[in-house]
Amino acid sequence: MIVALLSSISVAQAGYLDRVDLVELDSSFSSGTQQQVSEQAWWLSFGDSELDSLVRSGLDQNFALAASSSRVAVAEAQAWTALSPMLPSASVDFAHQIKPCPEIGFAICDFSIPIDPATGQPSQATPDTYSQGSLYLNAGLQVDIWGARWNSAKASRLEAAASEGDRDAQAILVSAQVANAWFDVLTAREQLRITEQQLQLNTDLLEVVQMNYEQGVGTSVDVLQQRQSLASVQTNLPTARVQVMLQEQQLAILLGQDPSQPLGLPESLLPDLPAQPNVGSPELLWETRPDLRAQAARVEAAERREKASRRAVLPTVGVNAQTGYSYQDVLEMESQQQWTVGAQVSVPLLSGGANAANLSLARAQTDAAVNGANNAYLSAVGEVESALAREQAAALGLEAARVQASAAEQSYQAALAEYVNGHGNYLQMGQVLGAYYAAEIGALSAHRNLLSSRITLHQALGGAWTTTWTESTP
Repeated sequence: MIVALLSSISVAQAGYLDRVDLVELDSSFSSGTQQQVSEQAWWLSFGDSELDSLVRSGLDQNFALAASSSRVAVAEAQAWTALSPMLPSASVDFAHQIKPCPEIGFAICDFSIPIDPATGQPSQATPDTYSQGSLYLNAGLQVDIWGARWNSAKASRLEAAASEGDRDAQAILVSAQVANAWFDVLTAREQLRITEQQLQLNTDLLEVVQMNYEQGVGTSVDVLQQRQSLASVQTNLPTARVQVMLQEQQLAILLGQDPSQPLGLPESLLPDLPAQPNVGSPELLWETRPDLRAQAARVEAAERREKASRRAVLPTVGVNAQTGYSYQDVLEMESQQQWTVGAQVSVPLLSGGANAANLSLARAQTDAAVNGANNAYLSAVGEVESALAREQAAALGLEAARVQASAAEQSYQAALAEYVNGHGNYLQMGQVLGAYYAAEIGALSAHRNLLSSRITLHQALGGAWTTTWTESTP
């Protein structure tokens, strides 16, 4: 009977495993080097010591990441809790009671009083109360013959591993957020510098226009228009300064620091884009992406819980033992040692459909986990492809923006020379100066966009550093 039952479970289990199929694309990405993704932390490729310091501080101090680490501790504690039913249990139980003698139906107190041989009467008065109690050492063990509890405990441990993947995915997000915030600070500072430069250029141009007007070359309208242009640039200056402050505050929050206090960040420039990293192949994302590692762990956990549900209909076996003393005190203390050893077997017969419902639930949860993991994997592949395409487009955009900015600067210099020599007109000069300012801002924005594209690519790739970063972080 038992052999037939185990055989049926094995057949059912084989069919169950056939349902679990995580997708792996045996192909390559549309571009990029197909070698293994570097094990080095991605931000080190920028060669920016300040960026390295800020990211490490973020990984150490960011509160969102700390919350993820706390959830890992919760999951690990739950895993130990799930393991406890498989381990022996032991307790020391002590009980003591005091009871009134008159309520004893069998006259225990009376029987305990010795009889005086001379009178044939009790040698002393019956006491008002007596006491009794026990002291036992109890031990028990639920024998996990079929592995139901083991699979449940293993599922809890896998869910703890999944929470570690969630934490590591949060670490990737925090590293990207800190890098983006640092680059946003540098961008805001550069935009402020460009605005101050334009302010100075407009101030210098106003002096030239004023001088030409005084020499009868220009008109009063030219002077008024240039004053208006200068005031327009001046209105941009407070906004640019506030933007620097806001970006620094955002960075402070990511670092777990008071945003109302200055960070004391050094002066620096946006870095050039380093060489494109190795992108590996799509199937490697199961290893390099911590969110996918978490998804895979949850799939295996669901598998384990389904195994446990399938075996919940099998008999359970437990053993127990007890040893200790019981005592009674009427006139004097009397005790005796006792011990027992036993076993119990429980054979489920009817559960009101609960076992079938639990199995259906477990099967559905396994299917949901598999489908969720496969969808996350395809989305991850798509994220890498999108990041590669965006970076390629951003690189071309930066190249064009820099050509435009260089041409705009040359046009400004040529127009200014002609205007000073009396060969140009103010309207053309104002248009060229405005185009120069817009081109500089455009080139800055294109540079920042390219760096953002690279950070997005690193986010999409993950990296081996996500499995070791906690070793160097307190």
